Amino acid sequence: SLRIACLQLANGFSSLVTPREEVWHNLTPPKGLEESDAAIKFYRECSEEITYRLDQSNFYTSVQEPYFDRASFGTGADFSEWDEEYDNLNFRNLPIGTYYIGQDHRNRVDSVVYEVAYTAQQAATEFGIEQLPEKLQKDVQDPKKTDSYTFLIMVEKTKPWAENQDFPFQMVCVHEESKKVVSEQGYYEMPAHVTRYLSFGNSPYGFAPTWIALPEAHKLSLLQKQMD
Repeated sequence: SLRIACLQLANGFSSLVTPREEVWHNLTPPKGLEESDAAIKFYRECSEEITYRLDQSNFYTSVQEPYFDRASFGTGADFSEWDEEYDNLNFRNLPIGTYYIGQDHRNRVDSVVYEVAYTAQQAATEFGIEQLPEKLQKDVQDPKKTDSYTFLIMVEKTKPWAENQDFPFQMVCVHEESKKVVSEQGYYEMPAHVTRYLSFGNSPYGFAPTWIALPEAHKLSLLQKQMD
């Protein structure tokens, strides 16, 4: 079936691109330092640290979801962050339908806007209670309040004309209802990762092989219903 085919394709991505059983990445010194023993040792140690951090994190379980989205819809995305509580990396899948992406003049993804739903207590843990709107600050004190609130998060490459050039990438989080900015942060690397199966035209979103198989899948589904 189409669903099984998508799962098989996603598993293929996982086993060929990021296999857990073997080292699939390696850092090497840049041109000019290839013969430097100190540089070779430094980059080797960095590679070992990356391997260790990925093994200790939720990377290999989380990456399955964007792989499946890539196979099914043509586009998959996740967000990486440093978890200070556990002193390690943490990865979060961005579900299809919860984000928008933009690309630069070379068709490279340079901005992601996505929404998340947090309870008041979750938002206070994530952003700090003093950063929240007054209504949510009151809800934090009431354990019976379990309502979810929508927050919009935008991550984008810092524009050359922007006043703040401290970081190559900027993130801003806004509480949707009150329009209050609850968090701003800079990054040296893009924390939102987008993968696309194929790109066509000017659309920033990917094209999946499922789109080609979908008409036939509908026909088979209709035939199955008629047989039942």
